[in-house]
Amino acid sequence: MSVPARRLWLVPGVALLLAAAALVELRVDPPSVAPPKAGDLAGVIAPAANVAELAAVSRVTGEHYVASSFDRSSGSFRFAGLPGDATYDLCIVTADGRRLEGIDLAWFEARFQRLATDRRRALGLPEPPPHRFTSADAAEILRLAADRPDFAEVVRPMILRADGGRAVMLLERVRADRFHEAGPGELLWRMDLLYFTFDAGGWRIVPDTRRLVERQRFDPAAWRTFAIAYDPALSVVLDADGRAARVRIDLPATTDPATTRTGTMPLRADTPPVVIGQ
Repeated sequence: MSVPARRLWLVPGVALLLAAAALVELRVDPPSVAPPKAGDLAGVIAPAANVAELAAVSRVTGEHYVASSFDRSSGSFRFAGLPGDATYDLCIVTADGRRLEGIDLAWFEARFQRLATDRRRALGLPEPPPHRFTSADAAEILRLAADRPDFAEVVRPMILRADGGRAVMLLERVRADRFHEAGPGELLWRMDLLYFTFDAGGWRIVPDTRRLVERQRFDPAAWRTFAIAYDPALSVVLDADGRAARVRIDLPATTDPATTRTGTMPLRADTPPVVIGQ
């Protein structure tokens, strides 16, 4: 039985195509963005004698870092080899037991936001029109935070940072009543970051983005001695090249009650939040 002529023509053609493909060098395109470099975070704290402990934390990964060096005479410190393109919150415990911590109030997708901005610029595309943040926006966001169903007896916005149509809130939540896992007299305290976006003429909470900063249970004795204050100035950016501005920290004698929680404050502390970017 003879093979049809048409099929005889296809076989040599396929062989020629395979031979040509073998001569083509396949290349993998390099990534559009270089991976970030590790770097150091350094600075000075004064007075150094008031520092009992020094650490840094990434609120994104939850990783804690111990200072690689701290000179207790000069106050100079360094964290070496930290991953780049990240923000680190300095965490200081003072000699009298107070905690002072930075708080990263960047957007939860800050890295992707920067990449999108760079890409639009490379393509010559315009930036989306900005939303002008006003006191009315701040009031609407505060209402959203207060109206959420919550297990907590106390819900206190401490810091609200706005960037046009995006906003980030540091929110304290306290439950002192008994709850199903706690024993008598226990108190549950936690700090969260909430993210808001201006969409279709109004603000909304971005779902599934809440970030836990800290959660603790206290008995009455431990709660009475608890003291923590947050300061965005103690938040340091390490860029993609592993570089960060040198930090100068002057430990305050007192802290802003709006960004502070102590066990001796009224549980329902009536403090207006600090609004940044209004």
